[in-house]
Amino acid sequence: MPERIQLIEAELDTLYLISQVLNSTHDLHAKLQAVLEILHKRSGMCSGMITLKEIENNSMIVSVVHSEGIDKLNQPVRYNSGEGLMGAILHEGSTIVVEKVSEEPRFLGRLGLYDPELPFIGSPIYIEEMVTLLGYWQHNRITAFFWVKEHDLWR
Repeated sequence: MPERIQLIEAELDTLYLISQVLNSTHDLHAKLQAVLEILHKRSGMCSGMITLKEIENNSMIVSVVHSEGIDKLNQPVRYNSGEGLMGAILHEGSTIVVEKVSEEPRFLGRLGLYDPELPFIGSPIYIEEMVTLLGYWQHNRITAFFWVKEHDLWR
């Protein structure tokens, strides 16, 4: 089977698994943690986090993380609109892709999750035309960077 078809099948299988988790009866935190675990196992994500928007103050609070040796945070971490790379994604409302995190001046690295030599992808998730979640991930394969470009997520 051609490599391209295998990649598409793997993407669809991963999306199906994620949809099953999101439609489950688990609480929101468990669902989001499971999504990161699926992305880790199925797509090569080595680090990732999902933030939730706090409507009262238009900031993002880190809800779940996945990285080698880190599965939860000891204290809440917030990003305000426009603050660092995370805040830029919230403020601009569009996906940001960085080829090498160490070369991005807006990257704050507060959590110590991300390898500075790898690409970084951050994307808003809209619910009812409002950014409600932000997903951030880093793959151990450079192919993820090119996948984002190919699927026109580059802005």
